[in-house]
Amino acid sequence: MKNPFSGKKDGPEKVRPLAGLVKNKKIIAVIIVGIIVIAAIGIFVRQGIFKERDEGYIIIDFDEQQCSIDGKTLCDMGMVNNGIKGGRLTGTESEYRGAQYILEQFQGAGLSEAHIEEYPVLMFNPINVEASLVPYIFNGPLDVGVPNPLRPVIEYTHVIDFVIQGYSGSLHWSNNMDDLDIVNIGDGRDNSDYEGIGGKAVIVRWGGGGSSGAPGNSELFFKAWENGAAAIILHNLANGAEINYPPIFKASPLPERWPDSNYPDIPFFMVSKDVGDEISHLQSDHKIRLNFDIPIGETNLNVVVGEIKGTTDELILLGAHHDTVYNGPGGIDNTVGTITIIGLARALAKYTPKKTIRLCTFGGEEEGLFGSNLYFEAHRENLLKNCVEMLNFDMDNVDLERGNSLPIQFSSNDTVEIVKEIAAQVQKVEKFQKYQVPVTWSSLLTAGSDQQVFANNGIPVSSTWGSGSWEYHTHLDIAERQNAESQALAAKIVGSYALYAANQ
Repeated sequence: MKNPFSGKKDGPEKVRPLAGLVKNKKIIAVIIVGIIVIAAIGIFVRQGIFKERDEGYIIIDFDEQQCSIDGKTLCDMGMVNNGIKGGRLTGTESEYRGAQYILEQFQGAGLSEAHIEEYPVLMFNPINVEASLVPYIFNGPLDVGVPNPLRPVIEYTHVIDFVIQGYSGSLHWSNNMDDLDIVNIGDGRDNSDYEGIGGKAVIVRWGGGGSSGAPGNSELFFKAWENGAAAIILHNLANGAEINYPPIFKASPLPERWPDSNYPDIPFFMVSKDVGDEISHLQSDHKIRLNFDIPIGETNLNVVVGEIKGTTDELILLGAHHDTVYNGPGGIDNTVGTITIIGLARALAKYTPKKTIRLCTFGGEEEGLFGSNLYFEAHRENLLKNCVEMLNFDMDNVDLERGNSLPIQFSSNDTVEIVKEIAAQVQKVEKFQKYQVPVTWSSLLTAGSDQQVFANNGIPVSSTWGSGSWEYHTHLDIAERQNAESQALAAKIVGSYALYAANQ
């Protein structure tokens, strides 16, 4: 009888011994190789050599060590004030060197069409800034005060004790007649505060404006000047309590934007809490001596651009500002955003997405978001037509001594849910589990950073922030405060989302 399955007669089959042995060995070898491969894949996945893919997401790499090198290199490029390391003020040689460094990293990563675009902007330049408190003899003959030679002049150190506010005017001191009486006007909230201030330096209790109801920099500057003040001193009593309230740089509108072009050309600066307390205590028999040479003129800011070319005209834009305040190296604000973009250039360049991924770093953010606004206007038609999203990084650093939060905001609710899923994938890595990553919705229409102009033109945006930067806008904002691990976390979450969005 034939076997219906084999088509052969029943009965023992003759097997050649050597062929059977070879056949069995091959089977055993295949099984062993399979076990080894499975084990290896398990090890590689645990070590992160094979990246997880979930729901179409690819979790990108990020080089933390190189990120730290980039951060220190950029901070070391800053201008120097009185021997203190300063920042990459827009339009200065240090900002240009920073832009050149970013360009070199874009080119080294293999980005297409990497280049620098220049845009004209009006900027201040603190060439010489001196301030001191001079003791005077009052109630002398004819009630004319003269300096008291028996008491010391108190010299203040620029950047540490006081910083100018943009766009401060100048005062060229020549003799004692240029020394200024000092009057305290509280927080400058009420019009009555400005009575009798003509020709004097006013000291204003600074609380940062906002919810307190006190005027902000621009309003204070104009109201004091309008009422005849000869100088404005902001006394920091609000920001940086943990580091003894140092002076902080803030800006005000460009001179060309003042009503009827009446720019307040008078010294405008902030002092630390201790210095402000001293000035307030001694104002009855001391005058303030200022020698401010701060020319304001046109210069060029830089925008660095590079692309990972896609197969369509649509694009995802990733950005950060590379300029800093003039009075510090800007280790957190915003060197960390810049080095995140550089690291993302290296990480994303290995892919070929459907949509183009464009990476930009902007100058001119600190004085009024100039770089991103000028870049947008120069490319308005193309961006409105093709830019699908703008993803911004501003101070995306977590100081673990002070907190563990890395907030990420999106202007699209649908995107929020996707990014939450990606963040959960990234945080499967043990070292990232100590961070809190709140991913939330915000219109980001007024959150003063470079995504703003895109949001105001109807383009979906995001911004990745950070936490724990007490040194914000001071000389203490140094590279040593950077935490490259938190830049890696930000880059992996938002960069992985960018790659996902670019492939939709």
